[in-house]
This record gives sequence, structure tokens and C-alpha cells, in this order.
Amino acid sequence: MGLQIYQNKVYVIYRGRVDQPTIYSSWGHAHPKVTGFDGADFRSFERLEDAQNSLKEKGIEDYKTFLKPAKSSPSQKSRQKYYAVAYGTKVGVFRDWK
Repeated sequence: MGLQIYQNKVYVIYRGRVDQPTIYSSWGHAHPKVTGFDGADFRSFERLEDAQNSLKEKGIEDYKTFLKPAKSSPSQKSRQKYYAVAYGTKVGVFRDWK
């Protein structure tokens, strides 16, 4: 795998609501897989390479990844404002206030 930058930690779920060990790039995706699961086994790592090494140390060669690279800075186009009108003579989402 090439060099990838992730915004935060990566999370390895060894045992949880997964069909096989999985590496996640966000706690938001990993958390539902372990919360309330009796005997859940998971750990966070600062680097993807450390997470992969941890799996290898446990003898796990076959695992899934659910990784999203860090977002680059938003473009000008994505910074455009939108206006939502729920009540009035013209209801909808508009790009300008007029």
C-alpha cells in the first residue's frame, strides 16, 4: 500500500461485530463494531503501519481495511453557500438569497 495520510488514529478491531479483523480510519466507524460487544478486542494506533504490524504479530494475515484518506483543503466551489427555504412562496435550496 502506498503512503497514505490519515487525519487521526487508526483502529484495529480484532474481535467485535466484524466477520474478520478490520482496520478503520475513524472511531466513528469502529465504535459501533465494539460498543456493547461482550469480549470485544480492539486497539488504536497513531500510524497505519503500526496497526498492520500488530495484526502480523498476532498471526493475522487476512484482514479488511476501511480507510478514508485525510481530506485536502476544500476547493472554492465547495465553499459556496446554499440557502434552504422550507416555508414561503418558493420552497427549495438556492445558491443565492434572491
